[in-house]
Amino acid sequence: MIGVIQLKNLHIVIMSLGVLVGVIFLVSPEAKLYIESLSNLGYLGALFAGFFFSSMITTVPATIALFVLGSTLNPFYIAVIAALGAMLADFIIFKIFEHKLSHHYGLFDKIKLWFRERKFLKYIKNHKILKYSIPLIGALIIASPLPDELGIAILGASKYNQKKFFLVAFIMNFIGVLGIVSLGRML
Repeated sequence: MIGVIQLKNLHIVIMSLGVLVGVIFLVSPEAKLYIESLSNLGYLGALFAGFFFSSMITTVPATIALFVLGSTLNPFYIAVIAALGAMLADFIIFKIFEHKLSHHYGLFDKIKLWFRERKFLKYIKNHKILKYSIPLIGALIIASPLPDELGIAILGASKYNQKKFFLVAFIMNFIGVLGIVSLGRML
């Protein structure tokens, strides 16, 4: 029980740290210059921002960077390149979860255990609506600016095909990044 409470607190600390880093990026003139210097890297900066768009601790700063890049570069190209970076990061996270290294992190195992304890996997497989809606929820989380770990964990817990995962991760990250950079272009 103590381990679960400490793990829960660790997730809160990591998310809070990510938000704090994002606030620092918004408030600090040096950090603003750093993000704006990503424009000097051009589309390579979009690849880096996309890669960091997937992680719990770097989602907020990467979202800000993509927003800034959207004001200077072609939003469609940024979305394609950043989605490739995010897909690569998602695949790394997926492989880590798949190889059960996540017991240190715990999120994937908690979701998987929750599904198994309640026999949801068997229930989901027998109901067509749930069979497709659970992976859809995971995919929507990947598309959102929320950290991708939760969506990846849901897809992994629902035994999602690895080949399909690449396509879903790319498309959903593309949609999410395109929305962010389009807002950056408009404002």
